[in-house]
Amino acid sequence: MSAASGAVAPGVRLLRVLAPLGALALAVPIVSALAAGAPLAAEGGDILALAWGVVTMVDLGVALVLGWAWIAWREAAPGRAVLWLAVVTVTGSVGICGYLTVAAWRATTVTEVLVGPRRTG
Repeated sequence: MSAASGAVAPGVRLLRVLAPLGALALAVPIVSALAAGAPLAAEGGDILALAWGVVTMVDLGVALVLGWAWIAWREAAPGRAVLWLAVVTVTGSVGICGYLTVAAWRATTVTEVLVGPRRTG
């Protein structure tokens, strides 16, 4: 399916639904924890005292770095990549899901979502 035809690939339609749902699924527990008065600074020591807490934090860190690296590679403008670095740094995976949502709405093929329009033609 070509982008010129204007038709949107089924995988892109699926991403247009799943990416914002992912952002929402990530944001709800974060907001709930903040609303409950559970700051990470107070509970971070407890998390890092657990072996699986350390594994989770390392896993999260690697995922965020790789997610932002994909964003930076996909973006044509370095300034936009830096802006998304700030978003991902502050919001974590919520920001990556947000970027994926924007990318899916600007694309008509899965290749365009993954590599961007400048690398597909």
